[in-house]
Amino acid sequence: NGSINENKCTINGLSNGTEHSYEIEAENNLGLKKKVTGNVTTGNFQSIVISESPASANWTDERTLTLSGSAQGQTLEYKLGLGDWTTYTSPIVLRENIGVYVRISDGVNFSEGVTYLEDKIDTTRPELVLGNVSVTTRSIIIPIETNRDTESDIKRTTCKINNQEVTIVNNECKKNDLTNNTSYSYVVETENNAGLITKI
Repeated sequence: NGSINENKCTINGLSNGTEHSYEIEAENNLGLKKKVTGNVTTGNFQSIVISESPASANWTDERTLTLSGSAQGQTLEYKLGLGDWTTYTSPIVLRENIGVYVRISDGVNFSEGVTYLEDKIDTTRPELVLGNVSVTTRSIIIPIETNRDTESDIKRTTCKINNQEVTIVNNECKKNDLTNNTSYSYVVETENNAGLITKI
């Protein structure tokens, strides 16, 4: 038996490429009945395959989806979120976290849809704020006041003074034994798990 919802009778779990008979009957409160019968053939569809680059387990600032599964005479269709169905012609590039829905059409029937949920795209660079740099005759201290990422989190933070990496301890980049009256350059860099970098 099928279920009727919004004036549609739906039966799930049918086999691909097979003929099925149907019977729909309506009865009014006087006991009068009307019956309609017919036959339909389900579409012969393959399984939909969604290939991801990079893999969905990894954070990224964009992800590419490649779809396959349609046979000759069929087309792959997809929609993003609540958008319209679109014929698939080339890889889909995602730059936001969104649901992707995919189906196959033979011009009459549609396959069961496949849902892909994207939730690991981060397009925002991490926030990095330095405090006032303290300099003495023999040392330099660079305090890191803010170093955070609200989506994919911080992957690494590095500090270099005169192109030499300095270990960050207690949110401070500190180097001693400097030469008097000498100019020094510094770079503090932080990267989130999507590969986005902020540098000061």
